[in-house]
Amino acid sequence: DNYRGGFLAAEELAREGVKRIAWLGRVRANCHSRERYAGAVAGLLQAGLELQGDLRFETGLGRSGLREQALEMLSGKNRPEGVLGLGAGVGRAVKAAAGELGLRVGRDFRMVGWSAREHYEGEYRAAFEPGHVPAAVTWSVSSMVETALVRLAERRANPQLEPLRVSVPTRMWRRGEE
Repeated sequence: DNYRGGFLAAEELAREGVKRIAWLGRVRANCHSRERYAGAVAGLLQAGLELQGDLRFETGLGRSGLREQALEMLSGKNRPEGVLGLGAGVGRAVKAAAGELGLRVGRDFRMVGWSAREHYEGEYRAAFEPGHVPAAVTWSVSSMVETALVRLAERRANPQLEPLRVSVPTRMWRRGEE
């Protein structure tokens, strides 16, 4: 559920009292990125905040430009207090850029990342120092596969069924739940 994931991420930063929140990642690339962005904007609005234009850093396809955009975002004089990094690899790019600039996630700014639950330990959490792992929106690849297989079996048994879009639930993993 990309929309809910974006909403949860924005809600998390707002709950922590963060006001200047940046978006780093894809927006127009596909329905997933647009839904995450829409959810984040809605979550900010719910908290009485808005995503300011100078804090929107849209990246290209794949991971091209992530590091450069993260450096640009964090090196400005009006650096964000929080970062919504809702795409694969964004959290690592932000951490690397912060390190180059002498900044630390959690100390100099807050962040919420994005990770498949199955990749959380080995990729997302492993990219950060123990005790300094930022919150992440997670979802389950295996749940997505199981749901797709059930739906394919239903469609095979009942070909007249209308096409259906199913959202895999997202969950917020916070510091301390490591």
